[in-house]
Amino acid sequence: MKKMLRLVGVAITSSLFWGVLTSTNIVAQNIYLNASPLRSKTTTYWVACGGDKVRIIDVNKSDSSHAEIIWEWNQNNTKSEVPSNYVSLFKTMDECKPIENNTKILACSSAGGAMIIDINGHKCEYYCRAPQAHSIEMLPNNRIVVAESTTDLGNALEVFDITKKTGSAIIRDSMYSAHGVVWYEETQRLYAIGKNLFRIYKLTDWDTNKPSLTLETELKLPVSGAHDLTRIDNHRLLISCTAGVYYYDINTKTISKFDPLVDYTDLKSVNYNYKTGQIVYTKPEESWWTYHLSSLNPTFGIGMSDVNVYKVRVFQE
Repeated sequence: MKKMLRLVGVAITSSLFWGVLTSTNIVAQNIYLNASPLRSKTTTYWVACGGDKVRIIDVNKSDSSHAEIIWEWNQNNTKSEVPSNYVSLFKTMDECKPIENNTKILACSSAGGAMIIDINGHKCEYYCRAPQAHSIEMLPNNRIVVAESTTDLGNALEVFDITKKTGSAIIRDSMYSAHGVVWYEETQRLYAIGKNLFRIYKLTDWDTNKPSLTLETELKLPVSGAHDLTRIDNHRLLISCTAGVYYYDINTKTISKFDPLVDYTDLKSVNYNYKTGQIVYTKPEESWWTYHLSSLNPTFGIGMSDVNVYKVRVFQE
């Protein structure tokens, strides 16, 4: 089974089949290998962000010194798509989630902006102010939620109605150093992380003009410094923190150490394919940024030295 993605007039075929690897044991390595011998075991496209750029990378044509960029959105695009007083809000991109069968990207910037980008049309469909935005997620009824990190106007989860373009947030819930948000259709719940907390929210009165987020559960993380929150499957979420990587099990309501990354710390983004065991991540090489997009199982790196990379995401299956 295959998907077709059309970027800038070029048809690209992306295989959805990944063979199951014989082992999911991860051996820590700091060596970046050329990706070319490993093509059959890697996803085809990754999305990376950093600086004022969001890029789609063809993994199979990239290696440790080169990223094959097949699509890019940058601040020059911003100047033609958003008002002049919004342009500076998108100079430090720190999230780039593919959504809607890889036709759009949810993106945000720590400089204070959030947006939805249409890939095929290469167009910003929605934008708003969101102080210290660090992650963004789609919610039902044409709404998005943005996790806003530490700043005077941030430290919160804010919900926006995307049909109202650049309107103000319709919901705000305080959460110190909010960094990650994931919506689960299966449980009809929103999951969020901030500093040393893991929260679960219910959407209340969502079909009315006065919706709200109702906090159902709050757990303390084993360590502080929550960085990233991603979906593993229909009952597990991956949590990266400054001092380690953990996962939350929805069924058992417990937080446990994520064994494949037991020796890894300070990952700014981490994506795990439980079917193959592949882990795609970013780990700072200087301050908060890196010049490589990294993979384990198989182990290789993709070089991108012209931008301070913060996060990497994998195209949806």
